[in-house]
Amino acid sequence: MKTKLMYAIILMLIGILFQSCEKNKSDSIELYNGIIILPKNPTVHDEIIIIEEILSCDILRLAIIDENNIEYKRYSDSRIAAPCYLKLDTVSLGQLQEGYYTINYSLIDLAILTSDSIVNTDKFHFYVTGP
Repeated sequence: MKTKLMYAIILMLIGILFQSCEKNKSDSIELYNGIIILPKNPTVHDEIIIIEEILSCDILRLAIIDENNIEYKRYSDSRIAAPCYLKLDTVSLGQLQEGYYTINYSLIDLAILTSDSIVNTDKFHFYVTGP
C-alpha cells in the first residue's frame, strides 16, 4: 500500500514539474532549430538573450548589433576529431531600444576542405516595446 502511494505522489510531482517547464517555454520564442530568444515580449528594460543548443566543439560565436540589425554568427570546424556533445549556450544582446530588430543567423564551418563554408543561414524578427 505504501509503495502504491509513493508511486502516486511521485507521478503527481512529475506532472507538476512538467507543467511548470511548459509554462517557462511559452515565455520564449523558438526561432529555428533550438534557437530561442528571451523574453518572449521584450521591453527596453529587459536584458535580451539568445539561447542555442550547440556542439561542445564549436569554436566561436559572434553577435554584432548595428542599429536594428543583429549579425549572429557561430563558427565551427568539422575537422575536429574530438568527441562533441550537445550543450546550451547563451549570448546576451543586452537592453535594446524600442523598435523592430532582425537577427541574421549564420553557421560557418572553418574547415578548409569544404566547398562552401556557410552551412546554414536564417533570418528572424522580433519587436522591443517602449516604456
